[in-house]
Amino acid sequence: MTRRAAWAVTLACLSVGLAGHFHGHMMYLGRMNLPPAGVQEVSPASPKVSASGRTVVVVLDGLGWDYAMARPAFAQLAERGEGRPMLTGFPSFTWPGITTIGTGLPPEVHGVRINSDDFTAPQLPSVSKQARRAGLGVYYQDRGFRPFRELLALPRDAVPLTGNVVSHTGAGVAPTDDVAAPAGVLVPDGGALVWIYLEDVDAAGHRYGAASAEYAAAVDRAEAVVAGVVRQLDFGRDTLVVLSDHGHLDRGGHGGTEPEVVRAAFLAVGPRASAGVGAPMPMTAAAPRIGALMGLAYSISWQAPEAPDPLTRAAWGIGAALLLLLGAIFSRRWIALQWRDFVPTAVYGLVFATGYVVLGYRWSWSIPRGEIGFTAETAVLALVGLGIAAVVARRDRRIPEAWAQTVVWGIPYLALAAYCGLDTRALTAPWSSWGLIVFATVVFYPGLACGMRALWTVFTMERAARASGRARGPDHADRQ
Repeated sequence: MTRRAAWAVTLACLSVGLAGHFHGHMMYLGRMNLPPAGVQEVSPASPKVSASGRTVVVVLDGLGWDYAMARPAFAQLAERGEGRPMLTGFPSFTWPGITTIGTGLPPEVHGVRINSDDFTAPQLPSVSKQARRAGLGVYYQDRGFRPFRELLALPRDAVPLTGNVVSHTGAGVAPTDDVAAPAGVLVPDGGALVWIYLEDVDAAGHRYGAASAEYAAAVDRAEAVVAGVVRQLDFGRDTLVVLSDHGHLDRGGHGGTEPEVVRAAFLAVGPRASAGVGAPMPMTAAAPRIGALMGLAYSISWQAPEAPDPLTRAAWGIGAALLLLLGAIFSRRWIALQWRDFVPTAVYGLVFATGYVVLGYRWSWSIPRGEIGFTAETAVLALVGLGIAAVVARRDRRIPEAWAQTVVWGIPYLALAAYCGLDTRALTAPWSSWGLIVFATVVFYPGLACGMRALWTVFTMERAARASGRARGPDHADRQ
C-alpha cells in the first residue's frame, strides 16, 4: 500500500466514525423537536361551567391498556363509566404523549417528539386553557416532573397542589420496594380541572419490565392513589379520568410501535361519561373528550407539515451508498483488500449484535432502560467487541482492516444519513430514524478505534522511513 493510500484510509475511517456520532446523535437527534405547525383553535366561545363540578385527570405514566384491564380496580372503572384503548403517536415517549393529551395535537404538529428540554408546548392551545376561560380553576401536581405543566400547555395561573391521599384502607400509601411511592393530592373544592401525574409505574417498567413483580407493585400503589382520589369525589357532579401515555414491553421499554406499547388507557367516570368499553381511539381525541366531560366543546384544526419526498430521499441514499461502494471497488488497486481483512469487522459486528439481542434491544425505538442505559450498554458492547476483534486481528494488516470497517459500516450509515439528512420529518418512518441512530452508534466506535490505530501505524512507518532514509509503505512487512 502506498503512503497516500494509507493516509486516505486513515482519514476516511476517522471521518466516517466521527460523522456518525456528530450527525446522528448531535445534529439529527438535536433537531427532533420542531416548532409547531399551523394550528388554529376552532372551539366555540367557552360557556361558563357550573362551579360545583370537578374534573380530575390522573396521568399514569407507562401503564398499557391490556395491563390496566387485567387489574380489577381499573376494569371496574371501565365498567362503571367508560374505557377505551388509546393509541399513541410515534414515537411513543412520555413528553410527546402528554403534549398530545393536553392539546389534542399529534407529535408531528405540536413538535414535541422526543424527551428533550427543547420544546415549545406552552404556546399551544389546550383544553386546560379553554377550561380556564370557562371560569374553572386549573390545578396540577407534577410530583417532581417539572415539564408536566409546560407539556400540558396549562394556563399561566394554573395552581400547583400538594398534600396526601389515602389508600383503600385509609392508610398512607407506602412503597413495597426500592421504587419510592408517589405522594398523593387533596382535590380542591369548587369548579376545577385537576391534573395529577404519577411516574411510579413508568420507573418500574424501565427498571424491571412490565412482567416483573416490581411493576405490579407500582401499579398497586397507583391504584391506591386513584382510590384516594375516588374517595374525595361525588360522581353525581364530579368526573374522574384515568389515562396513560404509553405501555411497556414485558422486558421494559417504550418508544416504538409494538402493540403493547402504543395501546395506552383511557378511563372515565362521571355524569357525562358513556357506558362500557369502547373501540380504540387516537390519543388526539383525549383533549376533546376531556373537554366534553366538562361540558366544553374543545376542537382544533391543524395543517400537517409537508411529508418528505421518499423518492428524492431514496435517490440520495442510494447515490451515497453507490459512491462509497464504487470507491471501495476501485480502491482495490491501492489497498489490495483480502477476505481476512474483514475478519475483525465481522467479529465486532457479531459480538455487538449478540449482546444487543441478549440485552433485549430490537429494531425499534423501544429501548428497555432508557437513553442513558442504552448509551452506556452500547458503549460496553462496542468496547468488548473491539477488544475481541483486536485479538483476532493481524498486527501487520491494520490499514486494510480499517478500510474494511469503513466500507462495511460506512455504506449503510451514509445511505441512511443521505436519506434522512437533517430533515427529521423522516421520523415518520420509524425504520429510517432508528436505523440511522443504530448505525451512527455502531459506526462510531470501530471508526474511531480503527482510525486511531491506523493513524498510529502511519506515523510509526513514517518515522521508520525517515530514519532509514527511504520511504516504505505500512504494509512493507507483507511484501517481504
